[in-house]
Amino acid sequence: MKDIIESAQKKGICQEFLDEMKKAKTIKPFVRMFFDHDDWSGEHDFPELDIARKYRAKAINYGIFVDIEENIDFLNVGEIALLGKSKGKILSFGHDVTKVIVRHDSEIQIKAVGNSIVYVNLIDNAKVDAIAEDNAQIFIYNYGPNTHYKLSGRATEVKKTWG
Repeated sequence: MKDIIESAQKKGICQEFLDEMKKAKTIKPFVRMFFDHDDWSGEHDFPELDIARKYRAKAINYGIFVDIEENIDFLNVGEIALLGKSKGKILSFGHDVTKVIVRHDSEIQIKAVGNSIVYVNLIDNAKVDAIAEDNAQIFIYNYGPNTHYKLSGRATEVKKTWG
């Protein structure tokens, strides 16, 4: 996992997080940092797609899906990332809160019902089709300009830029 650390260092990760990475013995802490600091990860295209592909068999256990082209169905998933060219469907219901990162050429269909809330970071050429019914809400943080989305019900776009 030395390549992950070297890449983060080249991209200017802060010393505190670099030190955390150096202590990691498995992929799990790297994945946790990816989700916890998704603003930095998104802005710096971290990890690069080739690195994500290299570790995809391990990262999938922690919610990062890379180049999964068959449609994957998720229920009240918590947090996931679709990278590369992945496809998926999410159903969020009850009082669930879901965080989704959709990058590269990935596509996701999201349906939120009940009182659930879904937050989506839409980056690169990614696509999302989002439907929010009942009291559910979906917030699409669109980092465009090449993203594509279709929103229905209480699904709304929030235009974002890095920094």
